[in-house]
Amino acid sequence: MLTHLSLHQFRTYTDLSLDFRADARINAFIGPNTAGKTNILEALYFLCLLKSFRTHTTSEMMQWGKHVLRVEARFDDGTELGVGLASRPKKLRKYSMNGRDAAVEEYVGTKTVVFFSPDDISMLLASPANRRRYMDIILCQTDKMYLRTFATYGKIVKQRNALLRTTQKEPSAASGLPYWDEQLASLALHLIQKRSQLLVTMSKELPRHYMAISGIAAEVEAAYMPSVPLESTKEEILALLDLHKERDILLGSTSVGPHRDDLKFLLSGRPVESYASRGDTRSFVLGLKLGELAYIFEETGTAPMLLMDDVFSELDVERQQRLLENLPPTVQTFLTTTHIPSQLDTSAFPIAVYPMTKESPEDSINGAESCILPGYSFLFTMRIFLGYDHGGFSIRDAVIAHLKEAGHDVTDLGNSVFTPDDDYPDFAYAVGTNVLNHPGSRGILFCRSGGGVCIAANKMHGIRAGFAATIMQAIESIRADDANVLCIGADAHHVLDILAMIDAYLENTYVGGRHERRKEKVLALEAGTYKPLHHA
Repeated sequence: MLTHLSLHQFRTYTDLSLDFRADARINAFIGPNTAGKTNILEALYFLCLLKSFRTHTTSEMMQWGKHVLRVEARFDDGTELGVGLASRPKKLRKYSMNGRDAAVEEYVGTKTVVFFSPDDISMLLASPANRRRYMDIILCQTDKMYLRTFATYGKIVKQRNALLRTTQKEPSAASGLPYWDEQLASLALHLIQKRSQLLVTMSKELPRHYMAISGIAAEVEAAYMPSVPLESTKEEILALLDLHKERDILLGSTSVGPHRDDLKFLLSGRPVESYASRGDTRSFVLGLKLGELAYIFEETGTAPMLLMDDVFSELDVERQQRLLENLPPTVQTFLTTTHIPSQLDTSAFPIAVYPMTKESPEDSINGAESCILPGYSFLFTMRIFLGYDHGGFSIRDAVIAHLKEAGHDVTDLGNSVFTPDDDYPDFAYAVGTNVLNHPGSRGILFCRSGGGVCIAANKMHGIRAGFAATIMQAIESIRADDANVLCIGADAHHVLDILAMIDAYLENTYVGGRHERRKEKVLALEAGTYKPLHHA
């Protein structure tokens, strides 16, 4: 299990230090878009695979204007990994394991990773190269011989392609092709056999994984489509290379070999990309990811880290729930999201939350103490009192519909029609009075800026109104301040951001502890019994 991660000049982070809790199965980085959440997942992916899932140019991961980056991590088994890159004065890569330098072949596979993002769903419709990459990432992490063979094979294909292009201008250069053909054919056999074995193994369990996500039993298959017959011998591959030699020279590229392989994904015997619904396609890809987790664990004896970027955006509530329920208990998961959907039952999944802000993502989580979401179901009914003046009327319907869809009992204390001359203190009083009269309930107030209703509500004895302009502020208002009313500016945010802040507020509870002392001082201020510090 990963216990510590540090980033130096990686993407938006100058120096980031994070400690991860042993009591959390899931680590959630929560914040608005462009807050730097995905950068953390990319760093973890890069740490394990020495590649990015975003770019082929590793220098793009360096902070803007910088020429060095460093990613370091510690694990609970004592393993320490580090990756360093430099672009100036000369290009340099350095990989370290437990304080000593390591070669790529030794390093990759030390810690393994599985990555999912909504973009993976389009993998079924994209180029064969993406589907080959899916197989190769799994095998390179679990089979050192495959890793070595794959790297060497890629170099040989490049050398052969360079010779083919030279032959276009100098026909006599074709005499050098048999040398590269011989090496290519030998390595191709190993790659084809390993890929075939991988797909046979994963396809056996794929129907079970598909049903775990979709809830539907179906015939599903990931079929390997090699560019040469599966049972080909070395001599037969050499014959195919010779057969296509003239065309290869004309095109300047090698047309035979594992670099031309593909995968075919089938649901009930029909191609997924052509016949499956969007929901079925999501279930299929998630089934593949569950299979990937299981395969890596079976081959290595150690559970990989699971990285899920914006995973909830492409899944309905049922698939979200099934995904969480079917994650192996030994898997440490890192996910990014704008909010944790209120409909999810997370009672069985300890989630460590790392709130992030768009304005200052590094400051918001650097060295921060995460909180564990309480072990309760978000499917309970909470009583919510909603108030707003004319400045908040525009988002009234969206907020009420969202809260009711989540199962909350909503009492609307605002005007039923737009009333331009109404006054926010009246609605602050109505919400505050009802919250006080119904212990355990919460209030939500809107005006144009959120400031007016917040000031008004806080004049009421027993009301602790928090103001939120970010998800982090919404979370901290309840976690640290025990706010029983949340105030938001209706004109200051997009409605989806407002809904995300409301969810964050309702999905958290007061954590007490060191915050209790501060809360008691606030209550003393309200009661007139506060004793100021000597220097106050």
